[in-house]
Amino acid sequence: MSRALTVSIVLIVGLALIVASCGRVMRLERERISAEGYAISRGTAAQLGADDRAEFGGRLSLLWSEGLSGKPAGPLAIHNDLIIFPESKKKIRFFEVASGDQPGRWRANGVPQTGVAVADSLAIYGVSPRKDFLRAVDFLTGKRLWQRNVKDVRPGPIIVGNRLIVSSADGRVLALELGDGETAWETRPEWRPSAAASYGHGRIFQPCDRGRLYALSADSGRELYEVRVDGPLVSPVAVGDLIYAAVMTGQVYGVDPDDGRVVWQSEIGGPTWTSPAVCNGRLFVGHSGGELVALDAADGQILWRHATGHVIRASALAVGDKVVFGTMTGQLFVLKAEDGAVVDSTTLSGAIEVPPVTDGRRLFVATQAGKIYCFGDVHEQAVAADQRIDVGLQSQ
Repeated sequence: MSRALTVSIVLIVGLALIVASCGRVMRLERERISAEGYAISRGTAAQLGADDRAEFGGRLSLLWSEGLSGKPAGPLAIHNDLIIFPESKKKIRFFEVASGDQPGRWRANGVPQTGVAVADSLAIYGVSPRKDFLRAVDFLTGKRLWQRNVKDVRPGPIIVGNRLIVSSADGRVLALELGDGETAWETRPEWRPSAAASYGHGRIFQPCDRGRLYALSADSGRELYEVRVDGPLVSPVAVGDLIYAAVMTGQVYGVDPDDGRVVWQSEIGGPTWTSPAVCNGRLFVGHSGGELVALDAADGQILWRHATGHVIRASALAVGDKVVFGTMTGQLFVLKAEDGAVVDSTTLSGAIEVPPVTDGRRLFVATQAGKIYCFGDVHEQAVAADQRIDVGLQSQ
């Protein structure tokens, strides 16, 4: 057999394996399903954007990367050792966290702009525009369990107990039962929801148009109080000891969750489209003027600034004692949370518009060029290599 023919056969077999992997419907075995993971776009229903138990050391050693035909349509999530990637080509793709192998995908039948929220074996996502629905899929079978027509669900819906909290551009906030998608409660604030809700202190906190933040009863959806801020709220709030809200006009607020009293207000110096990341008594907020700003969570005092000179649209991620963020020019930074010193940085292909996510040891970043990257410390490279070898042997 000629060398050219051998090479051709190898390439054809490799392509067939890739096509077969990408064509499989994603399913998991029951024993693999756990409650652990970064199961919604900002980690938990409190939308803190943080993992304070992380072991990530901060070095951006590339473990694996993959190129796709479509760009990210919504925020990433991590669950059951899988990266969940909602793609603009009307697919939801899955990647093994350690190796980047693709064990399968789901056809979304629309653009999955909400990202995917996961609870146990249930995954829920919404698609829009033109087709507007929420769909719940079973990880064990890959089959649809229920579907609801809801228009323009805001990215990053949250799970509170056995309910999905959905914020819709048509003016509604809904609590849907996870098991069957039935409405537990529905409310229509005076102003239209402008971002996904957050949860903490037994309350739902819903950002709305005209600078309004509503506190709702998690049990009934009843309005408890209203907070007015000096500008549009276009991103979810983070709920810790206080409610932390970043306003598009460049202010950050700390609000008492019990009564809605403004405890502090700080100017950070640029238009803000991002949610605060909150960890270990600090807030990290990026703005379109190209700075990441660290604030004291108790009083709003600005602790440090890191200037990049490039627009920041994706919310930062706090990972242990580090903070990670990217820019619209594809720059990715890891800083020390304490003082803003640069630990590492690199430049990726494509703008970073969706927040990075972490499994505590590795960092995952998607770009508008249709690329997904996995970074970790040097010792993680051996783990990734072993995983890729195992995958290769299993596919032979």
